[in-house]
Amino acid sequence: MTMLPLSPAIVVRPMKNSRNWQFSLLAWNDKGIGDDALVHLTNLDDFFYARKIEGITVEGCWDRDYDPGPEWVTVDQFNLKTVFLPFLTAHLYEHPELYIDAEPGFELNCLLRMLFDAVGSCRNFAQIFLRYYGPICERFLISQISTSHLEFLNLFGQWPFGTSALIKAFLTTTESPSLTLDARTEIYLDRDLLDVIFEKFEREQLTYLKELHGKLKVPKTYLEQLGSEKVEKCSVSTPDGQEKLTWEIHGQSTVISLTVMLKTVGSNIFVSFNISCKYLKST
Repeated sequence: MTMLPLSPAIVVRPMKNSRNWQFSLLAWNDKGIGDDALVHLTNLDDFFYARKIEGITVEGCWDRDYDPGPEWVTVDQFNLKTVFLPFLTAHLYEHPELYIDAEPGFELNCLLRMLFDAVGSCRNFAQIFLRYYGPICERFLISQISTSHLEFLNLFGQWPFGTSALIKAFLTTTESPSLTLDARTEIYLDRDLLDVIFEKFEREQLTYLKELHGKLKVPKTYLEQLGSEKVEKCSVSTPDGQEKLTWEIHGQSTVISLTVMLKTVGSNIFVSFNISCKYLKST
């Protein structure tokens, strides 16, 4: 079973060859014994309504031939629409976390459509960890990015080249974004996206970016000349034939580094971006 955070959270999953779901709800114990303990609730009426559900995790499809365990509750389609989803939307934290990295499948896609329709329009997620399951994920992310409340975005697996538009929108609309991509996702790095990355970097509003890979859609000279006088630049060649470009901003207590690896293959230039923030020890 997925490890849940130490706060009220819920795990949902589809059932194999079925339209039913299962859920496991972790909530604070309000029975007067061990008030700080988190317990699994199998009856939604026992939920302590003063608390809010802070996170949703979606797991892969469950085979009905196996015992799910006492902490899991099965919900049919009727109760999904009339009881469970209304309960979830009513008691979900205003800016919750969403984690989905399950194996794709028909049952999971059906679950995601219902879940995104139910919570996507009434809650603005602060953190999203999401694998690609088709255009439904792109539409959901577009709606969430537009709220400007999404701060942490982690995209698992291989996303399509068109994801560059989503990334550009996320970096533009979020004041201090944190972005992590899977190394298998490659995007087009055009002038607009590069300008956004460097603008956020120089304002020290983008201090964490990991595994941004793609094809350079501008001349390499354009990338090399980016960065103002406040940024220290360095360029070296690596033994494997790649070129490493580094930009650094030195503050009183931090050093923010932007590192780009470039590799030329034929007429294409493939690049990899990483941004990190190092906190200096006080003397």
